[in-house]
Amino acid sequence: MYAFVGAPQFCNAAYRDQNALQRMTDVSVESLDKTGCTGKPHGSDYRGNISVTRSGKTCQRWDVDFPHHHYYGPEEYAELAENYCRNPGGIAPGLWCYITDPSTRWEYCINPTCPTGIVEMWRYDGRCGMSFPASEATPGECNPYSSKPCCSAYGWCGNGSIYCSCVNCVHYRAKK
Repeated sequence: MYAFVGAPQFCNAAYRDQNALQRMTDVSVESLDKTGCTGKPHGSDYRGNISVTRSGKTCQRWDVDFPHHHYYGPEEYAELAENYCRNPGGIAPGLWCYITDPSTRWEYCINPTCPTGIVEMWRYDGRCGMSFPASEATPGECNPYSSKPCCSAYGWCGNGSIYCSCVNCVHYRAKK
């Protein structure tokens, strides 16, 4: 079982669900499933109003394409409201959102219905391989759910033949 990564955002002004902490402390261990979750572990059923990531960054609205263009929107997924953390269609292993910070496209969020968190197998700086371990994996992997799912022989995540088809390259989306 894994613990939260990063600090919970219960004191953050952007976090408006005042009863979440009480609900989390009221859940008995006996009522949890094997993963420690009261909802689906990947968060596809989460409809709360958490709008900050595990590192404390503010989520970008799902209906706004700035600073980051969205591949998922409320037109396709009705659950994409405001700037709340979601996992549209269960495409990722946990809740996430696009970020208002132009230098970071997206990050994972804390899922209050599944306090065990998820294992971080990749980094957020685009590096991968043995020389660039992730917080919970060596070698650091490329995010298979991103537009750059392959690790080149030189330790960079990307797409195309120089990242996905070369000797010693690893295509993480193909491995899933």
